Amino acid sequence: MNLFVGNTDFDWYSYHVRRTDVEELNFWRTMGNAGFSTLKEGELFFL
Repeated sequence: MNLFVGNTDFDWYSYHVRRTDVEELNFWRTMGNAGFSTLKEGELFFL
């Protein structure tokens, strides 16, 4: 199994950590037409 560790803005991360109403987040990129093929469905993505 593969996993990917992604860097993110700490303020953005902190905002979501404080939210208790969210169990899962979806990540997107501003270049929406570019695929993300590093991971297969079900593999782990860590921030």
